[in-house]
Amino acid sequence: MGMPVEGGLIAAIKPPRERFTYCEGDLLPSVHCHLRNDLQPLPAATPPQGRSYPQSPTWNYTEDHRYRSRFVYSTAYHLHNITAHHARLSVTDTPPNMVPKKVGDRYVTDEVPGVVQMVPGIPFVYYIDGDSDAAHTVACLHTLESLRPYPCFPQVLNLSVQLAKLSWGCKAHDTTPEIMRVSRLPGLKRNDRSKKVSSDSATSDGSYSLANTVLEGEGQGTVLPAVQVDTREARMHIGSVLKCLNNLYRLIMPLCVSKFEFEIGDFHSDINNVMSFGGLAPNGTSCQLNSSSLGKILLEMIGAQGSWHTDVKDDLTRLTLFVLLLLVGPSTYSISIYSQC
Repeated sequence: MGMPVEGGLIAAIKPPRERFTYCEGDLLPSVHCHLRNDLQPLPAATPPQGRSYPQSPTWNYTEDHRYRSRFVYSTAYHLHNITAHHARLSVTDTPPNMVPKKVGDRYVTDEVPGVVQMVPGIPFVYYIDGDSDAAHTVACLHTLESLRPYPCFPQVLNLSVQLAKLSWGCKAHDTTPEIMRVSRLPGLKRNDRSKKVSSDSATSDGSYSLANTVLEGEGQGTVLPAVQVDTREARMHIGSVLKCLNNLYRLIMPLCVSKFEFEIGDFHSDINNVMSFGGLAPNGTSCQLNSSSLGKILLEMIGAQGSWHTDVKDDLTRLTLFVLLLLVGPSTYSISIYSQC
């Protein structure tokens, strides 16, 4: 599709709203949509010289049928601010005193200055230069509870249980054999960014690449399978994890982004024959597993990527599916994160 030239600049053609609007039967039933207030950020903290703390705009609760959620939180994003925005993001820190504190049998944190608390199930959307026809999804948080009203929920629940067992392991029962924790597969190698974790340590903390990787040195690099460990058991185990993530992506991502964004993402993958993982349908191109135990800071486990950072290698054409699993018990508390892009 061609793009007209305006004043010497190339102007993108806006996707026609009528082509990328969901019909009533595909939208979240209105009975599940509650009247919500706009979200105002908390008062901001003052960062040290040369640094920045997160600062959210005000988000307006807006009806937008290009999203299956029926409603979104929207705000105007002005392109003339993009350079300053990027500069601020590159020096962002977490405000002080944000480490969780143990109160009784719970871990609690103080409210984070300058931000809003995301509402599960409702996408957060930029309207570029205030134009609602130019929508760009920033992020969307889902929980199992927020996914319950959608027809795909039984599939999502089943896949989530499978992924939890593959991630944390499961004792043998009935006719089901024992499942090993994925990060404890014999021979599984940590990424270079996990250098601070001893290779002979009994812990499974650290960062692992489970799907594709890039061999650098030639142009933009060569896409290759991430060969972490080459045993039949490990190949089957990791393959099952990747298949679960592929299926979850295909079910959940359409509930997070606009109809146009999901369809254009699939088109981009198909037309460019993008290598993905876990199945033949378009999906992410890489998968990273990060694991951290109670009292361990992710920054210590995987280096700079465990904290605020900008990543110039991220794919600008799609959002990352970020899956957070918690294993909570009387004496254990571990975090496993699957991130795919």
